[in-house]
Amino acid sequence: MAGALAKFAQSGALQMSDADAAAALRRSADTSSSGGGGGGGDFEFLSFSGKKGTYSLGRDKAGVSADDLFVVEPFAAVEGWTCWKGGRPVAKHEWSAYDLSGAVRPADLQDHGPYNENAGEGWKPLRGIGLLSEDGKMVKFTLNSVSGLNVFADLNTEIADQLAAGDPSIPVVCLSVEEFTAQGQVNSKPVISVQGWVTRDEVSAYMAAEVGSMDDLLEGKYAPADQLEAPEEESEAPKKRRRHRAA
Repeated sequence: MAGALAKFAQSGALQMSDADAAAALRRSADTSSSGGGGGGGDFEFLSFSGKKGTYSLGRDKAGVSADDLFVVEPFAAVEGWTCWKGGRPVAKHEWSAYDLSGAVRPADLQDHGPYNENAGEGWKPLRGIGLLSEDGKMVKFTLNSVSGLNVFADLNTEIADQLAAGDPSIPVVCLSVEEFTAQGQVNSKPVISVQGWVTRDEVSAYMAAEVGSMDDLLEGKYAPADQLEAPEEESEAPKKRRRHRAA
């Protein structure tokens, strides 16, 4: 698995300070929550259907269990636009959340109309994250729905808070589904639950190991030795350690 997660990162993003990275994520979160290129690479796509309330991973459309764990690569956050027509995407623009040089303004989006607005056609904001699965697969997860944008906004804000505080800022997450009712119709939205926070050094050590699990990662088994020797008077559990999963 060595180097797999690093492939997500944009070439210059890792040179950013924590403060600059946090600011970029907050800006992306603010844009995402308002509602208001990509493709290719050595990764699999993860999609979510709000109508079915299901995740589909890769070409085989494999499902995702609520017990499956993923490491989030904060520097793989993307933004963009997707144009939907006839129930499928007909055009897309995508760029790194940390590099706006390739950003496309709404006024510059090509018109592929006429659109059926009642069917949700037209250009929609896109946001996405990069994940590493427990079996070492690189996963790209993008969404256009308002609920999906809000989920990514909340996650980016959490990561920005960790960065700003100087705390471990790599989240290990699981994915689940939550139903909601809007305009009299029952739909589903994705839920990203942070199970714990780890450091980039811990993730690197985990990926370099021939054996091990994300449970080990969350339990601190890849932390440097000096970080494991906590003072006896320390009463609070380290923030990077795993949260208990709901039964």
